Amino acid sequence: MTRPPSRPARSWGLLALLIGAAAVPALLSAQAVDEQAAVYGLDARSPVPLTSQIFEKSCVGCHGADMTGGIGPSLIDATWIHGGDDAAILKTIAEGVPDKGMPAFAASLAENERLGLLALIREKGTDYIKARTVESLPFPTGPQTSAHAAFRFETVVGEGRLDTPWSILFLSPDRMLVSERPGRLRIVTTGGEVGPPIANVPAIVHDFGQGGILGLARHPDYRRNGYLYLAYTDEMPDRFGEARKCAGRIYCFSTASQLKVIRFRLAGNAMVDRTTIWQAAPESYRLSPSFGGRLAFGSDGMLYITVGDRAYSAMEAQEVATPNGKIHRVADDGHVPPDNPFVGVPGADPTIWSFGHRNPQGLAVDPRSGRLWSSEHGPRGGDELNLIRRGGNYGWPLATFGMGYDGRPFDPAYPLGHSQAAIELTAPSRPIDRAGFIAPVVHWTPSIAVSSILFYSGTAFPAWRDSLLVTSLRQQKLLRLTIEHDAVTEQELLFERHGNVRDVAEAPDGSLYVAMNLPSQIIRMVPAMK
Repeated sequence: MTRPPSRPARSWGLLALLIGAAAVPALLSAQAVDEQAAVYGLDARSPVPLTSQIFEKSCVGCHGADMTGGIGPSLIDATWIHGGDDAAILKTIAEGVPDKGMPAFAASLAENERLGLLALIREKGTDYIKARTVESLPFPTGPQTSAHAAFRFETVVGEGRLDTPWSILFLSPDRMLVSERPGRLRIVTTGGEVGPPIANVPAIVHDFGQGGILGLARHPDYRRNGYLYLAYTDEMPDRFGEARKCAGRIYCFSTASQLKVIRFRLAGNAMVDRTTIWQAAPESYRLSPSFGGRLAFGSDGMLYITVGDRAYSAMEAQEVATPNGKIHRVADDGHVPPDNPFVGVPGADPTIWSFGHRNPQGLAVDPRSGRLWSSEHGPRGGDELNLIRRGGNYGWPLATFGMGYDGRPFDPAYPLGHSQAAIELTAPSRPIDRAGFIAPVVHWTPSIAVSSILFYSGTAFPAWRDSLLVTSLRQQKLLRLTIEHDAVTEQELLFERHGNVRDVAEAPDGSLYVAMNLPSQIIRMVPAMK
């Protein structure tokens, strides 16, 4: 099925500046405005549209046309990583944040231009807060009701005790392994005890905005062999000219990285018997984000691994010779299963199971059918839920229901928006069958920033049994989907506005454990009387 890209109208308009703000000195003179307009290829105009155009030219690709965030964080939600006063914001604009991929603008933007950006950010922030409909609120203490069940929230690990929990994996009825994206694994008990960092975990030097210690999985025969699996971002120097490919663009890091999967056991509070299960060739290491990083064992006993397109390498998602933008399938010891679809295909990566993916961060098996499902971040809009098929092509970046971060129709040459220089595209190494693209079962536009997914199989919430639970970062939601005959027949909102929902796990007793980011905490959902 062909998936036509949507063509929504641009939502970015020219905004007025706060000319009289006490903290903002006078803006550019009319003459300076005309001179700078020529530099940006614009007609002579007043400072108001010029500053908006400077934002569009320099910032939209990362922070979104409405400043609510895209690849980078929101500029208007009053959450500041590097300080929120005027001086701190101006310093960030001037000096950039190199370890997060933000370039410095001191040389390319004059002081008054940077002050104009500050004024624009402040005005939009004020307007946004006034009109805001999604706030992070404390979890309620009383019973909550949904269409089919009643539940209540319990805090397992409160704010400040974990840093960006990314994955929850139960090891026993009362112990779970939790990955913290910045570089730690910890044992956490259902009673809320947080253990010290586990020793011998791979070192994370840079998190690359989205990388670090990511997905976890447990061997199907874990009780006998003790095998656990971890996906994380491995690093190496740029040896293959990647800096030239993305030089001067946002999210172009100085160190190359790629997803890597290891198998290990726990001995006390240490990782032992580390074995590499999946590692891509050094030529596939990139300087950009979009890693994927979720793991799941299939009903066939094989390990499935999601790998993102790495942003500037979006077209690689269509190339079966490279690992990026794919879901991979290996045996529990890392060997290539002989029935993988590209085994024996000249030049192809034999671990590929499906391709044409952007940034899949959810992976789950339907216990009724054994079918594999994946959730995938779109660009601006076009988040997807896909039913994964052997050898399937899911279309990215040639088909999407989303658009570019700058509000224009998505173009693979401008993966982070037209504010960045075009990426040189090479001709595909083989014909691409667009008619064979597999459409998503569901897509979410605008984006919900979909993260992990889970098929519920417990008894604590019998009405939810076999439902698919879907987590959402940006829209801060936990959704419940009913799936019948491989189609979604119902979507229900279980909760929203309590922070970014990163992961959901089912405990042996059927209760649900939810990893929250911003703020970082772990919440338990248990049955309640209606």
